[in-house]
Amino acid sequence: MTLGIVKGRRSMAMLRVAAGARSYRRRARTAGIHLPALARRPHPDVLLISCTDPRLHPSFLIDSLPGEVFDLRTPGGFVPDTQDPDDAGAARLLAEALHTPTIKDVVVLGHTHCTEIATGSDSLEAGHDHVARQLAALGAHPDAATAAAGPRRLRLHGWYHDLETGETTCYRPGTGTFFPV
Repeated sequence: MTLGIVKGRRSMAMLRVAAGARSYRRRARTAGIHLPALARRPHPDVLLISCTDPRLHPSFLIDSLPGEVFDLRTPGGFVPDTQDPDDAGAARLLAEALHTPTIKDVVVLGHTHCTEIATGSDSLEAGHDHVARQLAALGAHPDAATAAAGPRRLRLHGWYHDLETGETTCYRPGTGTFFPV
């Protein structure tokens, strides 16, 4: 493995990525992002827990700007288990986000064709069930329960995104049904 600058031709993907990095300041200015203010302190009002699948681009999906969303991506969009040493890093990020006073809503976002959900099925029912289970796991998290009961009144949401149609649906607690966002 070569580290540092690689001599030779760059791939088309790296040319595109580098062009994006070079145009960031211009695009940020056009979007109304004040970089010095962003650098001082982000003010996210939503925690979004989603899958690491590169086909799912949460910030693009919800049309958020830098600093607006605390994005926690885990394989399968699983809520980190605070007791599992393998989840320690993600669990620390979840705790940090749940202690961020500006965050008022948490969205657990699942998606179709998720290779991390070990159901043996890519059915809509299995995907919806996964979101409902992760939402229940989040609700049982001590920091989430404290924030939901406290003055901040943290609200939990379960969403499911269809990669093929682009439709996102929202879980309705108590009914087990999903409806368009």
